[in-house]
Amino acid sequence: MLDEEKIRNIDKLSFDEIADLTGQSSNIYVNDSFPFTINLTLKGLNVDTLIRELITLLKTKGHCQRTQRLDAHLRVILANLIKGEEVYQQRYPFYSRDPNTYRYIRRYNPLNINFKPLISCIDGLDKMKFIKNYIGFYIRKYRRGKQSRIVMKNGLMTLLEKHKITKEQLFTLPIDAIRLKDNKNLLTDYKDTEDINKKRRVLEKHNKLLAKSNIALSKSADTHRSRIVDFSNHAYHRIFSQNSFTLHGRFYGPWWQSLKSHERKHIKIDGKPTIELDYGSLHVHLAYSKLGMNYGQGNDPYSIDGIDTKFREVIKLATLTSLNMKNAKYFSQTMTKRLQEDGLYIPNIPYNDIKNAILKKHHSIKEFFFSGVGLELMYVDSCVTEYIIKKFTSLNIPVLSIHDSYIVAKPHKDLLIKIMTSAFRYNKLKSIPVIK
Repeated sequence: MLDEEKIRNIDKLSFDEIADLTGQSSNIYVNDSFPFTINLTLKGLNVDTLIRELITLLKTKGHCQRTQRLDAHLRVILANLIKGEEVYQQRYPFYSRDPNTYRYIRRYNPLNINFKPLISCIDGLDKMKFIKNYIGFYIRKYRRGKQSRIVMKNGLMTLLEKHKITKEQLFTLPIDAIRLKDNKNLLTDYKDTEDINKKRRVLEKHNKLLAKSNIALSKSADTHRSRIVDFSNHAYHRIFSQNSFTLHGRFYGPWWQSLKSHERKHIKIDGKPTIELDYGSLHVHLAYSKLGMNYGQGNDPYSIDGIDTKFREVIKLATLTSLNMKNAKYFSQTMTKRLQEDGLYIPNIPYNDIKNAILKKHHSIKEFFFSGVGLELMYVDSCVTEYIIKKFTSLNIPVLSIHDSYIVAKPHKDLLIKIMTSAFRYNKLKSIPVIK
């Protein structure tokens, strides 16, 4: 019988504990893994020879009856495994075995990767002991689980060495930078409009500028960096949610978004040191702006009378959580989980008291709490980011966005402050936060 308490806290378990819990081998459900990428492939004549050899082996052993489309799928699998070994230093790509995950639209799937041939190739390679396939699990009651992982074994490593396959042969095909997800958080198709095309052109110009810019970490950064970083991705994309182009819309993608704030201090743009500025208490100000009110820059939205200031980060998390949740039913459970994830102290104060204190402090925008307004606010902050990106791109100056914060070379600090301020006025937002 599964240990319910362990399941609830599965993200905190060690590898061995997860192994004991699930019956799987240890050291596999690595939190520092990376998602399987369907637009990553391998190119080269030596790759062609290897793929033909693998297809012959799969057919001979009876692991893949159909050979149609195996070529493209094997290339993608090998590319992800090589990236895990060579770029991420033995990190494992994780993938889904849910057919619904592979309802990819062509604009997101340039190699036409499909569920059946992909799974057939993975299972076939596993049976031939070229890879180890660790099947994931999901416990619906607790909404906890881990996706499947694949790991390269010695037999495949030998084949790659034999054919002289290198990481330099990895190739990423571009996919649409404007991405829409449905109510199940799956990518879905949409009809292009002039507004969407405008959004796409903003990204294309921005990404083109970033591609020719020298964006790197200083030599001393390795002592501050806590994770392995794939420096190959400089391009942004935008993700919209729930079948709507007025929900979410934030910018994702480049390698610097994977860094922690103290690590980002070591970024250099074209050899120059950088500075990062952000909006203070952004979503609270956006909520007040939504009702045409100005909260005021001198007021701290996360300071509550009667609650020690040392719990400010807790109040901040609780406030933002309340704005994002659709109802208050699981507020306590959600808070406990997020405080643990963020490494924050859990105060000896009932969550209900914290919730009521927040509602009292922000009674003017009470209607937005536990309303699921978060995606609407994200869309507004993405419009602010879009304005900033457009302005800097027009000046041929690189700017790096991390949602509501922005990095530029230090000589452009004053310009960034000016543009961040004008972005609020342009979007007709009345409550302007402090820029820090």
